[in-house]
Order: sequence, then structure tokens, then C-alpha cells
Amino acid sequence: MERVTRPLGTGIMTTLSSETYRVSSSVDTVYAYLTNPSHFEAILPPQKFSDFMASSHHFQFSISGGIGVSLYLSLEKNSNRITYHHGESSSFPYTLSIDLSPFEDGVNTTFHFEYDAPPFVAMMVKGPLTALMKDMAEQLVLNLNKVG
Repeated sequence: MERVTRPLGTGIMTTLSSETYRVSSSVDTVYAYLTNPSHFEAILPPQKFSDFMASSHHFQFSISGGIGVSLYLSLEKNSNRITYHHGESSSFPYTLSIDLSPFEDGVNTTFHFEYDAPPFVAMMVKGPLTALMKDMAEQLVLNLNKVG
């Protein structure tokens, strides 16, 4: 499947990163969890999203206020980084990636959101996206530490 994207450089390329969170599970467990798009429903903060839908390679949801987010799992296989790319109907290009770094009793995880948006939009989404990544990382720890 070919993915059509808009030309980059139409806005401000911005990368936001969460703090690093430790998960008490194996790299394989965390990788399997995060490469299953349906699991993102459990790590999204319920009070901040609606209309969640998932398939084997894609998930989408609406952030409070009606902004739609659509993410497709990258076909590249990398056990240290999981990447999801924006959908074709997105108003600007973005990527969600999660770095996985093993340590002796589990995995360090860091969420990154990179986007190329017009300056005003970039400024408006920075706070909500930073909070969303923090919430997702914290919920990932809670969910996988229960399982692990």
C-alpha cells in the first residue's frame, strides 16, 4: 500500500518527547503490546478521547474538541523503536514513535511525537500532545506492570 504524504517544510518541524518510563516487562512483551493498535485504547486517557477504532495495522480516535488522529503502524520492523505514521486525511504530517531500551528488570520507554504543522497550529497542539504522551506512557506502565 502506497502512502501519499504532503510535502514537508510547510510548517515548523517539532519533536516532543515524554520522560522515560520503566516498564517491568520484557522487550518482547512491550513490543507485542505496542504493535497491536487495539491496545492503544487502554493507554489513552479516557477523559480526553472518544471514537476509538482499530484494525491490525491502524488506529484512530478523536481528541476532546473533535480533532481526529489517525495512525498507521510502520512496516519497518525494529525491536528498539515502534513507529506509527499519520493517515492520508491528516491536515499535517506527524509520527508517533516509542523507543524501547532494555534494562536488567524491564524496559525503558520514551514516547516521541514529531509533526510538521503551520506555526499557529504547532503552538496550539504542543501542550495537549505533551500531556497526551505523558498520560499514555503512565498508562502503559500501569497496564503492563499488572500483566508482567
